[in-house]
Formats: sequence, C-alpha cells, structure tokens
Amino acid sequence: MKKSIFRIVVLLFLIGCLQNCLLSVTATEILPELGDSILNKDFVLDEAFLQELENVIALDSIDFLTYEFNYYNEILAQEPRLDEYKLKRDKYFSEYSILYNNQDYKQALDSYKSYLSYKDSINSILNARNITDLNEQYKTLEKQKNIELLNHDNALKNLSLERRKQIKWIILIISVSLFIFLITFLIFIRIKILKKRKLKREIEARTKAQNELIKIKRELENLVERRKKELITANRDLESEIILMEKMREKILRAERFKIVGEMTSGMINVIKKPVNSINLNVQTFQEKFINSDIEINEMADILGKTSSKVNKTLQSLKELSSADKNELIKADVNEIIHNTLSLFKAKQTAKKISFATKLSAGLPKIKLDRVKLEGALINLILNSIDSIKDEGKIVITSRKYKQNVIVKLTDTGCGMCREKLENIFSLFYTTKETGCGLGLNIVQRYILAMDGNIEICSRPGTGTTIRLSFPLGTTNEK
Repeated sequence: MKKSIFRIVVLLFLIGCLQNCLLSVTATEILPELGDSILNKDFVLDEAFLQELENVIALDSIDFLTYEFNYYNEILAQEPRLDEYKLKRDKYFSEYSILYNNQDYKQALDSYKSYLSYKDSINSILNARNITDLNEQYKTLEKQKNIELLNHDNALKNLSLERRKQIKWIILIISVSLFIFLITFLIFIRIKILKKRKLKREIEARTKAQNELIKIKRELENLVERRKKELITANRDLESEIILMEKMREKILRAERFKIVGEMTSGMINVIKKPVNSINLNVQTFQEKFINSDIEINEMADILGKTSSKVNKTLQSLKELSSADKNELIKADVNEIIHNTLSLFKAKQTAKKISFATKLSAGLPKIKLDRVKLEGALINLILNSIDSIKDEGKIVITSRKYKQNVIVKLTDTGCGMCREKLENIFSLFYTTKETGCGLGLNIVQRYILAMDGNIEICSRPGTGTTIRLSFPLGTTNEK
C-alpha cells in the first residue's frame, strides 16, 4: 500500500512539471509582444542620453574601421610589387650567405637586415590579404545572421491569436488526458493490489499445504525408518538365534559324540590301566631287586618304565578328554587365574632363561567359567610356548575387554609353526613333539569351547606364536 501511495505522488509531481513546461512555452511565445508594449508604455528613458551614447559608439567604431581600412589599403597597395620583393629577398639572402662564408661579417649583416626587411614586407602583404578575405567573409556572415534574426522576429510577431487558442486547447486536452490516465492508473494499481493479495493468499495456502505434506512425508519416513530399524533388529536377533541354535546343535552333537567316545574311552582306560599298572609295578620291583645287575638289563627296565609312564599319561589325557565337556561354572577373575598360573612356572623360568611379562587391564568384569579347566588350558599353552623356545625367550600374557568379550592373549618368541601345522594343530593325536601324544591342544580347544569361548592361533616360522582366547560377558550355559 505504501508503494502505491508513493507512485501516485510521483505521478502527480510529473503532471505538475508537464503543465509548468507547457505554460512556459506559451509564455515564451506571448511575452515578446507584451514586452514591447511594456517598454513602449511604462518605461521611457532619456532620449538625449541614448543619442549621445550611440554617437560616441558610432564615432569610435568609425575611427577604428577607418584606421584599419587605411592600414590594410596601404599594405595591399604594395601587392603588385610582391614578386619584386621576393626576388630582392632571395638576392639579399644569397649575398648574405656568400659574405658570411667569406667572413665579411659587416657586409653580411647589412645584407641579412635587408633580407629580413623584405621578408617582413612579404609576410605583411600576405597577412593583409588573408585578413581582408576573412573580413569580407565575416561581413557576409553577419549580414546573413541579421537577416535570419529579422525573419525570426517577424515570425514571432506574426503569431496569431488562433495559435494561442490552439495551445490552450492542447493544454486542456493534455490535462484531461493526464487526469484520465491518472484514474486509469489508480484503477490498475487497485486491481494489481487485489491480484497480489489473492496471489499471496493462494501462495500461503499452497505453502501451508506443502508444509503439511512435508510434515506427513517426514512422519512417514520416520515411521518407515523406525519399522526398518525394527525389522533390521528383528532380523539380527533372528540371525543371532539361528547362529545360537546352530552352535547349540553343534554343541549337542559334539557332546553326544564325545559322550559316546568318553564312555568307550573310559571303558578302555579301565581295561588297559590295570595291566599297565601291573607292568609298572613289576618294573619298579625288578629295578629295586636287581639294582646292581647288568647295565643292559637296567636300560631295558628304564625303557619299559618310561613306556609304561607314557601309556599312563596318555590314559590320563584320554580321561581328561572324555570329561572335557563337564563344567563347574562360577564367576571368576581372569587376571587372578593368570597370576596363579604364572606362579607355577618360576622353576621353568630360571632353568631356560625365559622371561614372563603381563599387561592385564584393571577392572575387568568377572565372567562365568571353570577355573580348573582354564588353569589347565593356560598351563598346557605355556608349556607348549616354553617347549618352542630353545635357549632364551619371552612370553607375554595380556588381558582386556573388547566389545562384549574378555580377550586373553599369549605371545611367545619361540620357533613358530608353518601353515600346514596350523591347519592340523587341533586334530586328535596330531603332535609336533617327539614325546607328545597329540591330545593337549585338542583338550584345550574343548575346554574353551565348553565355556562358550573361542581360541585362535596365529604363527609364523621364526617369529613366534600368538594364541587368542575370547570369553563372552553373558551368561554361559552350565552342563
């Protein structure tokens, strides 16, 4: 609305300016005649003073023109002798050059003065001719200008009353036209304002509808995103349950399989153990009675005793293997079990120059596990690391929490293992040692799996071995 009022004010100002211009044009055409009448009637100057002033100006101009006319006539009277003056000028210049070269400077000066005199005379004649021509041209232009001024004055004085009336009518028509234009413009502005208001209301309505649509769209997107997250979560839960069911199934199958093997092994152990114990007892009795007998017989007795001890050890491992899936789970501190296990290896440490180091994270949560079996697994793994170190080395045990697991890592600087050995390392009766029976790591794996844990071994020949044990923080199923 403020813009419309400003436009109307500007338009009225322009109309006023246009009327003033038209009135000025009319006044320009009418005032010359009024001026003549005013000068003739109201203002009468002293005629004597004016006459005297005109006579003085006329006399001055006549004296100047007479002087100028006589001066230029005197010069132009010499024009026929121009060629003669040119010849004399050239003659005196040649004499001047010859005398100057002959070092007759006095005569050369007189000739040079004569040369300059004739040169000035020639220039004066030429200038007078040019000035006379220019004067004639000026007089001709002045006459033409005076004629044009007279014609213009006559044209202004001959303006008729009809012309003035036409101007008045033109002013009236222009004023009416401007008034009509102003009314039309105001109507146009009003219509434009109404259209803008209508358009503004439509835009506001559309904007509101668009905002509502955007709001609904966002709500739908949020709903879809929420449902998507719920489906993803449900899918993950389902996958976790499937994986858990698969693990349970594998565990049940493994437990059934090992149960059968355990029962068979237990029966075989009882059958085999009695004869072996009898052999071992007879060997000990033989060694006690015939302690000073033949050396060869004593060596054979030693071999027999060692063999029976190895058989007993193997039977004990088989017994442990048959009971590997039976757990007594309690909440325990992993760091405490590691410290207790390492305290058993002080003698081994001094014998083989092996240093032990620990990097245990403080504040680890207690987890459910079988203390005896975890200690047995750690003892078995540390013994293997000690056997892999020849003379001097280092064993580092670390513990930390990672996501929802407790990680125990054992690293040694032993001889390491090749890829082929790593692939079969957990196989039954597979061993890399001369005195091994191939059951130790398999028993360790079964201990860890029975506690819902996991074991991984990474090794390279000549760089050592790293064993990673992981245990979940959640509840472990007891058997």
